[in-house]
Amino acid sequence: MLARQLAEVGYHTGHFGKWHMGHDDDTARPGFDRWVSFLGQGAYFDPTLNVDGTIVQEEGYMTDILSDYAISFIETNPSSQPFVAFIAQKASHPEVHPNKIRSFPPAPGDEGLYQGETLQRSPSWRAPVSDKPALARPFDFSDPRSPPGGLPDSVIFDRLRMLSAVDRSIGRLRKALSDNGQIEDTIFVVTSDQGFFYGEFGLGQERRLAYDPSIRIPLI
Repeated sequence: MLARQLAEVGYHTGHFGKWHMGHDDDTARPGFDRWVSFLGQGAYFDPTLNVDGTIVQEEGYMTDILSDYAISFIETNPSSQPFVAFIAQKASHPEVHPNKIRSFPPAPGDEGLYQGETLQRSPSWRAPVSDKPALARPFDFSDPRSPPGGLPDSVIFDRLRMLSAVDRSIGRLRKALSDNGQIEDTIFVVTSDQGFFYGEFGLGQERRLAYDPSIRIPLI
Protein backbone atom coordinates (compact mmCIF):
# COMPACT_ATOMS: atom_id res chain seq x y z
CA MET A 1 0.00 0.00 0.00
CA LEU A 2 2.74 2.49 0.93
CA ALA A 3 4.70 1.78 -2.27
CA ARG A 4 1.58 2.32 -4.38
CA GLN A 5 0.79 5.59 -2.61
CA LEU A 6 4.34 6.86 -3.06
CA ALA A 7 4.35 5.83 -6.72
CA GLU A 8 1.13 7.76 -7.26
CA VAL A 9 2.80 10.99 -6.11
CA GLY A 10 5.87 10.50 -8.28
CA TYR A 11 8.32 8.36 -6.32
CA HIS A 12 10.51 5.76 -8.00
CA THR A 13 9.95 2.64 -5.86
CA GLY A 14 12.00 -0.49 -5.35
CA HIS A 15 11.84 -3.59 -3.16
CA PHE A 16 14.97 -5.65 -2.56
CA GLY A 17 14.83 -8.80 -0.48
CA LYS A 18 12.52 -10.91 1.58
CA TRP A 19 8.77 -10.46 1.20
CA HIS A 20 7.60 -13.52 3.13
CA MET A 21 3.85 -13.10 2.71
CA GLY A 22 3.31 -16.58 1.37
CA HIS A 23 6.20 -19.00 0.96
CA ASP A 24 5.28 -20.01 -2.59
CA ASP A 25 4.81 -16.63 -4.23
CA ASP A 26 7.48 -14.07 -5.06
CA THR A 27 5.64 -12.17 -7.78
CA ALA A 28 6.08 -8.41 -7.87
CA ARG A 29 3.66 -6.50 -5.67
CA PRO A 30 1.70 -3.48 -6.92
CA GLY A 31 3.40 -0.13 -6.64
CA PHE A 32 7.01 -1.22 -7.15
CA ASP A 33 8.93 -0.08 -10.22
CA ARG A 34 11.81 -2.42 -9.34
CA TRP A 35 11.29 -5.82 -7.72
CA VAL A 36 14.04 -8.18 -6.49
CA SER A 37 12.84 -10.97 -4.23
CA PHE A 38 12.76 -14.74 -3.71
CA LEU A 39 10.53 -17.58 -2.55
CA GLY A 40 10.14 -18.18 1.18
CA GLN A 41 13.38 -17.90 3.12
CA GLY A 42 15.59 -18.07 0.04
CA ALA A 43 19.23 -19.20 0.21
CA TYR A 44 22.39 -17.40 1.30
CA PHE A 45 24.75 -18.68 -1.36
CA ASP A 46 24.04 -18.51 -5.11
CA PRO A 47 20.35 -17.65 -4.61
CA THR A 48 17.58 -17.79 -7.19
CA LEU A 49 15.87 -14.40 -7.45
CA ASN A 50 12.79 -12.96 -9.09
CA VAL A 51 13.98 -9.76 -10.77
CA ASP A 52 11.02 -7.87 -12.23
CA GLY A 53 9.33 -11.16 -13.10
CA THR A 54 12.42 -12.86 -14.56
CA ILE A 55 13.98 -15.76 -12.65
CA VAL A 56 17.70 -15.09 -12.24
CA GLN A 57 20.31 -17.49 -10.85
CA GLU A 58 22.83 -15.35 -8.99
CA GLU A 59 26.30 -16.14 -7.70
CA GLY A 60 27.58 -14.95 -4.34
CA TYR A 61 26.21 -14.13 -0.90
CA MET A 62 22.61 -12.97 -0.58
CA THR A 63 23.29 -9.85 1.52
CA ASP A 64 25.87 -8.57 -0.96
CA ILE A 65 23.70 -9.39 -3.97
CA LEU A 66 20.64 -7.55 -2.63
CA SER A 67 22.87 -4.59 -1.76
CA ASP A 68 24.23 -4.55 -5.32
CA TYR A 69 20.71 -4.36 -6.75
CA ALA A 70 19.68 -1.61 -4.33
CA ILE A 71 22.78 0.46 -5.07
CA SER A 72 22.24 0.10 -8.81
CA PHE A 73 18.67 1.31 -8.30
CA ILE A 74 19.92 4.38 -6.43
CA GLU A 75 22.69 5.15 -8.92
CA THR A 76 20.39 4.97 -11.95
CA ASN A 77 17.49 6.87 -10.40
CA PRO A 78 16.89 10.21 -12.16
CA SER A 79 18.24 13.02 -9.99
CA SER A 80 14.99 14.95 -10.40
CA GLN A 81 12.80 12.11 -9.10
CA PRO A 82 12.41 11.13 -5.42
CA PHE A 83 12.81 7.44 -4.63
CA VAL A 84 12.14 4.92 -1.90
CA ALA A 85 14.07 1.65 -1.56
CA PHE A 86 12.71 -1.05 0.72
CA ILE A 87 15.69 -3.28 1.55
CA ALA A 88 14.64 -6.42 3.43
CA GLN A 89 17.78 -8.45 3.99
CA LYS A 90 17.50 -12.18 4.60
CA ALA A 91 20.12 -11.86 7.34
CA SER A 92 19.98 -12.81 10.09
CA HIS A 93 17.24 -15.29 9.28
CA PRO A 94 18.31 -18.93 9.16
CA GLU A 95 19.24 -21.15 6.29
CA VAL A 96 16.49 -23.78 6.45
CA HIS A 97 17.32 -27.49 6.21
CA PRO A 98 15.20 -30.66 6.55
CA ASN A 99 13.95 -31.76 9.99
CA LYS A 100 13.74 -28.18 11.27
CA ILE A 101 17.52 -27.82 11.27
CA ARG A 102 18.77 -24.25 10.92
CA SER A 103 22.19 -22.83 10.14
CA PHE A 104 23.46 -19.26 10.11
CA PRO A 105 26.23 -18.87 7.53
CA PRO A 106 28.16 -15.59 7.65
CA ALA A 107 29.53 -13.90 4.56
CA PRO A 108 32.88 -15.15 3.26
CA GLY A 109 35.62 -13.57 5.33
CA ASP A 110 33.44 -13.03 8.41
CA GLU A 111 33.71 -16.56 9.78
CA GLY A 112 36.42 -15.62 12.28
CA LEU A 113 34.76 -12.54 13.75
CA TYR A 114 34.29 -12.44 17.54
CA GLN A 115 36.60 -15.36 18.22
CA GLY A 116 37.40 -15.39 21.93
CA GLU A 117 34.67 -12.87 22.77
CA THR A 118 32.11 -13.34 25.56
CA LEU A 119 28.43 -12.55 25.10
CA GLN A 120 26.84 -9.93 27.30
CA ARG A 121 23.77 -11.27 29.09
CA SER A 122 20.67 -9.41 30.21
CA PRO A 123 19.42 -9.81 33.80
CA SER A 124 16.61 -12.04 32.48
CA TRP A 125 18.98 -14.63 31.02
CA ARG A 126 17.90 -17.98 32.47
CA ALA A 127 16.02 -16.09 35.19
CA PRO A 128 13.30 -17.93 37.18
CA VAL A 129 9.75 -17.73 35.85
CA SER A 130 7.83 -18.35 39.07
CA ASP A 131 6.08 -14.97 38.77
CA LYS A 132 5.38 -15.28 35.03
CA PRO A 133 2.58 -17.83 34.47
CA ALA A 134 2.77 -17.70 30.68
CA LEU A 135 6.45 -18.61 30.78
CA ALA A 136 6.04 -21.24 33.48
CA ARG A 137 3.86 -23.49 31.32
CA PRO A 138 5.45 -26.60 29.75
CA PHE A 139 7.27 -26.15 26.46
CA ASP A 140 8.22 -28.67 23.81
CA PHE A 141 12.01 -28.48 23.72
CA SER A 142 12.29 -31.30 21.17
CA ASP A 143 12.28 -28.67 18.40
CA PRO A 144 15.96 -27.93 17.62
CA ARG A 145 15.03 -24.28 17.12
CA SER A 146 14.10 -24.00 20.80
CA PRO A 147 16.51 -25.93 23.04
CA PRO A 148 16.12 -25.72 26.81
CA GLY A 149 18.12 -22.85 28.27
CA GLY A 150 18.19 -20.97 24.99
CA LEU A 151 20.23 -21.16 21.83
CA PRO A 152 23.95 -21.93 22.13
CA ASP A 153 26.47 -19.09 21.97
CA SER A 154 27.72 -20.37 18.62
CA VAL A 155 24.36 -19.57 16.98
CA ILE A 156 24.24 -16.09 18.49
CA PHE A 157 27.78 -15.33 17.34
CA ASP A 158 26.99 -16.63 13.84
CA ARG A 159 24.02 -14.28 13.66
CA LEU A 160 26.21 -11.39 14.74
CA ARG A 161 28.69 -12.36 12.03
CA MET A 162 25.86 -12.37 9.47
CA LEU A 163 24.91 -8.85 10.53
CA SER A 164 28.41 -7.62 9.73
CA ALA A 165 27.50 -7.95 6.04
CA VAL A 166 24.36 -5.89 6.70
CA ASP A 167 26.48 -3.22 8.39
CA ARG A 168 28.72 -3.07 5.33
CA SER A 169 25.65 -2.84 3.12
CA ILE A 170 24.46 0.28 4.94
CA GLY A 171 27.91 1.78 4.55
CA ARG A 172 27.87 1.06 0.82
CA LEU A 173 24.40 2.59 0.47
CA ARG A 174 25.54 5.74 2.27
CA LYS A 175 28.59 5.99 0.01
CA ALA A 176 26.45 5.64 -3.12
CA LEU A 177 24.19 8.42 -1.90
CA SER A 178 27.16 10.60 -1.00
CA ASP A 179 28.75 10.04 -4.40
CA ASN A 180 25.63 11.18 -6.25
CA GLY A 181 24.99 14.12 -3.90
CA GLN A 182 21.76 12.81 -2.38
CA ILE A 183 22.88 11.81 1.11
CA GLU A 184 21.62 15.06 2.71
CA ASP A 185 18.21 14.59 1.12
CA THR A 186 17.80 10.95 2.15
CA ILE A 187 16.18 9.49 5.27
CA PHE A 188 17.28 6.05 6.52
CA VAL A 189 14.75 4.07 8.57
CA VAL A 190 16.17 0.90 10.15
CA THR A 191 13.79 -1.51 11.84
CA SER A 192 12.93 -5.18 12.27
CA ASP A 193 9.84 -7.36 12.42
CA GLN A 194 10.20 -8.66 15.98
CA GLY A 195 12.59 -9.40 18.81
CA PHE A 196 13.82 -12.83 19.84
CA PHE A 197 14.49 -15.06 22.84
CA TYR A 198 18.15 -15.94 23.35
CA GLY A 199 17.88 -17.72 26.71
CA GLU A 200 15.94 -15.03 28.54
CA PHE A 201 13.98 -16.90 31.22
CA GLY A 202 15.67 -20.04 29.90
CA LEU A 203 13.78 -19.90 26.63
CA GLY A 204 14.70 -20.18 22.99
CA GLN A 205 11.13 -19.98 21.71
CA GLU A 206 12.04 -17.65 18.88
CA ARG A 207 9.62 -14.69 19.19
CA ARG A 208 6.24 -16.22 20.00
CA LEU A 209 5.76 -15.09 23.60
CA ALA A 210 4.58 -11.60 24.52
CA TYR A 211 7.45 -10.51 26.74
CA ASP A 212 10.08 -7.83 26.21
CA PRO A 213 12.67 -10.02 24.41
CA SER A 214 10.23 -10.67 21.56
CA ILE A 215 8.02 -7.58 21.44
CA ARG A 216 10.69 -4.88 21.61
CA ILE A 217 11.99 -3.96 18.15
CA PRO A 218 14.48 -1.38 16.91
CA LEU A 219 13.32 1.75 15.09
CA ILE A 220 16.18 4.01 14.15
